Amino acid sequence: GPCRKNCRLGAWGAWGKCSKPCGIGSRTRTRPIIQQPVAGGMVCGIREETTHCNVQPCSTDCTYGAWGSWTTCTQSCQVCTKNCVSQGNCTTTCSQGMQSQAREIIQRATFAGKAC
Repeated sequence: GPCRKNCRLGAWGAWGKCSKPCGIGSRTRTRPIIQQPVAGGMVCGIREETTHCNVQPCSTDCTYGAWGSWTTCTQSCQVCTKNCVSQGNCTTTCSQGMQSQAREIIQRATFAGKAC
């Protein structure tokens, strides 16, 4: 019968592209079979290797929630004060109210992400 021949594997190829740009991806490399086993020869060993790559955390941008409702105005009406120093020389000062609204920070920026 045929002579017994063991499997022979070639050199490892280059690593493939990483599956993720950050946050722990994986990449693989393979090696070819040069000689298939014949007549009970030793079977081929490991032909594929996988390793981690781009293990650095991903950056995240700051994220805000929706704007809340406007607060009630601090002045219900405009209040004006007239100040007369002399006849025909008067100034008027009027107060104006304020309103505000806020929104919550849902996610603060991490690493190189856009800050709040």
